[in-house]
Amino acid sequence: MQSTELAHYSIPGLDLQAGLQRAGNAPDAYLHFLHSVHAHGRHYRNSLQDALLEQDDARLHQQLHGLRGVAATLGAARLAQSCSILLQENPASLSDIPPQLISTVFHELDRLLVGIEQSGILTLTPAATPSPQASQAGPLQAFQLVFIEDDPALAQLFLSELKKHFGSVIWLGKQKDALDYLARQATFTRSIILCDVQLPDGSGLEVARAISRREPDTLILLTSGDTITDEARSGIANSIQLLKPFSVMDILNLAKGLAFNLLGKKTTQL
Repeated sequence: MQSTELAHYSIPGLDLQAGLQRAGNAPDAYLHFLHSVHAHGRHYRNSLQDALLEQDDARLHQQLHGLRGVAATLGAARLAQSCSILLQENPASLSDIPPQLISTVFHELDRLLVGIEQSGILTLTPAATPSPQASQAGPLQAFQLVFIEDDPALAQLFLSELKKHFGSVIWLGKQKDALDYLARQATFTRSIILCDVQLPDGSGLEVARAISRREPDTLILLTSGDTITDEARSGIANSIQLLKPFSVMDILNLAKGLAFNLLGKKTTQL
């Protein structure tokens, strides 16, 4: 599929070109992501409703963070912004949240999902994802990327491209899975950790601290929709924040800098 095919479609509240750019200008990967977001639309909505009905502030916070990241990466700026505004309220209880702010999130989500369906873009079928072929024998082939992200749609958007550049890529979706996996590793010398700070069963910051306690030199890329304070990052010796929405190239550029430092040689391309 060519990028120009997507340019023929117009979806209210969605900047297709911005989303495509974050997907590394890979139209099939972006279309896979779009299909997945549409398929999970009811799940996103139901999860928000359940958190509100159960008055579960922590769960609502988690769901809003996740939805904001998905929306921003997709190119749905207004939905992402409505999630951000609601997150910034930080009320003492959910009952203190202005109803119109909650309504706006649901309105933007529904508008996006209906727009995707009515646009006809779902009739486009993305090419089957081929087995990733490694790019040139660049510095990242010497490294493993451990990608810790709970949203499968968001993770899959990046995985196919990242696998072309790194020696191997491991995807983990929960704090417990990440801690269990990392505990089995003898060393992180040739690992780069890409970790979301908001995980469904705990904090990604705790995963980062566990790694840093063992090997302080391990580079950890912390992903979040908000700025992470120095206090929150205490105990994590070597971390860089990657603000959502980020692109494939954002990840690769940071990793390239790491490879330059650790391997002691300059490369002009990945």
